[in-house]
Amino acid sequence: MSRLTQILIAFGAVLALVLVILMMAGIWGSSVPSRTVEASFGDHLVTVKGHYQDLKQETLAEGLLITVDGQKIAVTNDQVTAAGLTHALQPGQDVEILVNDKGDVEVKVAEPGG
Repeated sequence: MSRLTQILIAFGAVLALVLVILMMAGIWGSSVPSRTVEASFGDHLVTVKGHYQDLKQETLAEGLLITVDGQKIAVTNDQVTAAGLTHALQPGQDVEILVNDKGDVEVKVAEPGG
């Protein structure tokens, strides 16, 4: 084999390796993009942040029912309920619903503007 043939084969192998790496990075990097949605009920601001695929919001007479990727969170004027756990809300407290890239949902209660 000539020197030029060896260089072309090596270049082709490197190019193929680079293409495989780029394709794999594209597959792993194609997770659900981060999104943020806000809704208010009474004097509470409800913010849903993170990597979710499906978000449904339903306004009920007593509050909001938010479903994030099948997980239901109910927010009323005086409490927030998620995963069977209830947390009392004080007037003006805001609710943050955080969804990580694995789909785990975490609910936090924060002071307004904080």
